[in-house]
Amino acid sequence: MSSRLEKQRSLLARKLEMLRKRDDLPAELLDLAAGTAALQLEEGAALEAPVISPADLAAADKNALGAPLLPRAAFPIDAASAERMSAALLDCTAGLGGRFAVAAEVVRRALADNSLDMRDACACFVRDEDALFQEFALQTPKTPRFLGFLVQASLTPSLEAVGRAVFEHYDKERAWSHGHCPVCGSAPLTARLQGKEGRRLLTCSFCHVEYGARRLMCPYCG
Repeated sequence: MSSRLEKQRSLLARKLEMLRKRDDLPAELLDLAAGTAALQLEEGAALEAPVISPADLAAADKNALGAPLLPRAAFPIDAASAERMSAALLDCTAGLGGRFAVAAEVVRRALADNSLDMRDACACFVRDEDALFQEFALQTPKTPRFLGFLVQASLTPSLEAVGRAVFEHYDKERAWSHGHCPVCGSAPLTARLQGKEGRRLLTCSFCHVEYGARRLMCPYCG
């Protein structure tokens, strides 16, 4: 086991231990989060770093004006990784029982009879197209966002790998002043302050790259 993976596992265990002490979080959701995060760590550690050519990215001057280096719709899909992850996640959710097990069985049946194609679902997610997920939600009324969760969670390790590779071509000293990720153009998900001076860092909701942003600005409209 690599030292990085061991450190990530330890950090995850500490976070989950803290969350389980709270009484406002359903145990089934914490179990789902724990299983999902563990699988993502394992898959991410097994992936090879993708090779990104600067020729495929927006020029530095255009990026400085707000153009993402690689728009999310252009992110490559690692079908093999997504297939491994989706199979493992279906096993994980089935083992939780209850509504998650029911949803997992619905997805498995749809995959078996070819009424659902996981590659198509992954492509829809990358292109930010929600129609397929809204339609499928009718089949899992107690967990209407289950397919969206499954696809996003399955793609996360490979999307993070691409995001890190693209981020290597970004000027990390720049305080980004636009309301979207400089790598893929998606909205930020979380923010934190770093160090005594309180440098503001935002994390992308799609590729999970963490980038520096202006301290006093709305992270969405600028």
